[in-house]
Amino acid sequence: MQTYNVHIYREMRLFFPGIVANTAEEAARLAAEMPSGAAKALDDCDGDNLAALVWVVDSTDCKQR
Repeated sequence: MQTYNVHIYREMRLFFPGIVANTAEEAARLAAEMPSGAAKALDDCDGDNLAALVWVVDSTDCKQR
């Protein structure tokens, strides 16, 4: 058995209220440029897992053996 560090990249929904823009497209672009931490709500909405980055704890060469 080994211990691993794991990052999961998952589909999620972020809510950014009150975006002022000329068009819906501009509002979407502005929201997309904002950091996730600025969202007023975060919902993983049972989203798909898109990818995973996994490595053995204390591994120095980032290779699995």
